[in-house]
Amino acid sequence: MKKRIFLLLIICIANLTSYAQESNNHPKLLAAFKAQNSLNLETSRELFSALLKETNVSKKDRCIALRKLSLQDWKFYKDYNQAKKRLMEAIQIGDYVSESYVVLNRIESEAHNYSNALVAAEKSLETATSASDSTYATYLYSKTILKEATNVTLQQKPIDTSKLRKASTLLQKILAKNPTHVNAAEVLLGVSLLLKDGSLALKSWLAYYRFVDVNAAYSYLKEPAKLLSLELPMWNSETSNFQRTKAIIVSLANSRFYDFAKLVALRENDSIQAKIKADSEIQDIIHYTNYLKKLKDTTDEYYRLSAIEKNEDENTKNREAFISNFRVTNDNLMNTLSIFKKKSSEYSIREFREKLRTHFGTVQIIASTSSSSTLGMIMGHIVNERTETIKQYNHESDFTFTEIDMMVSNGYPSWFWEDRGAGGFAVEDGFLRVKQLFKSLPINAWQRITDPVKRGKIEKEIAEKLFSNSTDEKTIFSGLSQKLELDALNDLYNTLKTQGYTGIQLQLKFIEMYEAYRDRATMFAHEGRHSLDKKVLKDNYRALGSTVIEYRGRLSQIVFSNEPRLELANMIDGVNNSPTGMSNKMIVDVAKEWILKNHSEIKNYDATQIPISQLYKLSNAQIIACYKAVDPFYIDSKK
Repeated sequence: MKKRIFLLLIICIANLTSYAQESNNHPKLLAAFKAQNSLNLETSRELFSALLKETNVSKKDRCIALRKLSLQDWKFYKDYNQAKKRLMEAIQIGDYVSESYVVLNRIESEAHNYSNALVAAEKSLETATSASDSTYATYLYSKTILKEATNVTLQQKPIDTSKLRKASTLLQKILAKNPTHVNAAEVLLGVSLLLKDGSLALKSWLAYYRFVDVNAAYSYLKEPAKLLSLELPMWNSETSNFQRTKAIIVSLANSRFYDFAKLVALRENDSIQAKIKADSEIQDIIHYTNYLKKLKDTTDEYYRLSAIEKNEDENTKNREAFISNFRVTNDNLMNTLSIFKKKSSEYSIREFREKLRTHFGTVQIIASTSSSSTLGMIMGHIVNERTETIKQYNHESDFTFTEIDMMVSNGYPSWFWEDRGAGGFAVEDGFLRVKQLFKSLPINAWQRITDPVKRGKIEKEIAEKLFSNSTDEKTIFSGLSQKLELDALNDLYNTLKTQGYTGIQLQLKFIEMYEAYRDRATMFAHEGRHSLDKKVLKDNYRALGSTVIEYRGRLSQIVFSNEPRLELANMIDGVNNSPTGMSNKMIVDVAKEWILKNHSEIKNYDATQIPISQLYKLSNAQIIACYKAVDPFYIDSKK
C-alpha cells in the first residue's frame, strides 16, 4: 500500500536509567545528561570530564561519568584504548561493576574481540547484584556467542557448536522464566538456526513476536508463519533438502529476519549450496541483506561524523557524501536484483521504493526530524499492517496502521541516544509505528502488577502523593496517574485469572490484551481521529492549532478505548507548557468540571478532599460520558 508521508510525529520513549534523573546526583552530572539529551556531544563530554576532576564526587557518580565517557570514546571517536582505560578505572572504583562490564562487553564485541567480550559478560554475571542484571548478563553472553558464530559463518569457516549449544541452554532458561523476553528470543532463533534445531527455531520465532501459536500471527505474517510451522519442525542436519531449506529462507525473509535467512543459506551443505546459488529468489534475499548491511554502515558513519564535526562546511560535505553514497548503494542494488528488469537510471525514487516495499516490506524515508536538523534515514521493515474503517459519531474513514521492525536506521537522534527516538510517523490515512520502541511497554505493565517489589513501590508512592492531603497539583496528578493505571491493570489481570488463565499463559494473554487495548486507543481511536478531522474539517484542520488537534485526538482515545483509565493515566501526569502538555491540561480541566457538576453520582465521593484527586473513583462508563459530552463531533451529532 502506497502511503504519502506528510507529517513527522516524534514520540520520545524515555528509557533513561534512574540515576540520570535523581535530584541528589552531582549538578555537573545532571547538566551532562541534559546536554546529551539535547544532542550536544561536546558539552556533555566537557561536563562529564569536569566532574571527574572534582574531589567531592560520590563513587556512584564518578563511575557513571566514566562509563558514559567510555561509550563516547568508542562510539563517536573509535578510541578503543581510552574507552577501556576509563572502564578499568570504573571497575577499580567498584560501583555498579556489573554495568561497567556490560559496557566492556559491547566495546569488545563491536571490535570483534569475541573472547574478551565473553569474559566481560561472564564478569558482569559474577558481579551482578540483582536478578535482572544476572539475566541481562546471561543474555549478553549468549548474544556474543551468536555474533562470533555469525562472523565465522560469513567467512565460511566451521563454527563452534559447543558454544552455540551452551548459549541455547542459557537462553531457554531465560525464556522459561520470562517468555516475553523478545531479545533473548531473537538470539535463540539465530542460535537454533545455526544448530539446525528447527523445532526450537519455531518456538523462538513465535516468542519473538509474542504469538501463543501460529494461529495468533498477524494477518501480515500469516503466510510465513504457516510455512515455518510446517517446515521447521521437520528441519535438522539429517533432513535438509533444497525445497525445505528454500521455504525456510524465504519465510524468514518474509517475516523480516533477513540476516538469519542469509545465515541459513550459507550454512547448507555443498549439494544444496549449488541450488541456492542458482535460485534467483534466494540470491535476491542475500543481495538485499548485503545491501542493508552496507546502508547501515554508511548511515552510522555519517551520523558519527555529524556528531563530532564542528565545522559547518565539513558537515555539508559529509551530508552530500552520505546522499551520494546512498544513491550509489541503491543503484547497485537495482543493478543486482532480478526484480528490477530495467537499468537503475530508468527507475524513479518512488518506483524504487515501491518495488522494495512490495518484495521486502521496506519503508525508507530520508528526512530530518523535529528533534534535530541533521538529515537522517528512517528505514525498517513492515511486520504488521491492517486497515480498518474508523467510525466515530457520524463520521467514518479508512485508517491503516503499519508497524515496522528490524530497523536499519531510525534517524540521527535515535542513533545518538539509543534508548529512545522517533516512535512513529503520521502518513496519509494512517500511521507508521516503530515497533522496537514499544516492545517493553507491555512487559513493564505486567511487572508493575505482578512484581511484589515494583508494585509495592508504586502503591507506596500513590499513598504518599494521593492520600497524604497534598495540595500540590503536580504531586496529585502523579499519584492519580499511577492509581488509574494500577487499577486498570489490576482489573485486566483479575479478569483473565477469572477466565482460567494461569502461569505463562496468563502472562502471554495479559500482554496480548494490553497491546490490543493500547493499539485500539492510541492508533485507531486517537490517530484515527486525526484522519477524520482532516477529512471533515479540510482546510480548517490546521487552523485548530496543535493543542486543539491533540485534545480532539485525546477525546477519542479515551471514549473509544477498551480501558479508558489506561489512556487517562498517560495524560493526567503530562501537563506542561508544550502543545501536547496543554492538550493534557484541557483533558484535566474537563474532568474537574464534570466532577464538580456530578459529584453526587460518584461512589464514595468525599467532599473534604480535592475533587480532581478523586478522579479514580469514576467508573469507566462515567469517564466515557464525561469526555463524550464535550466532543464537538458528539455535540454536532445530537443537533
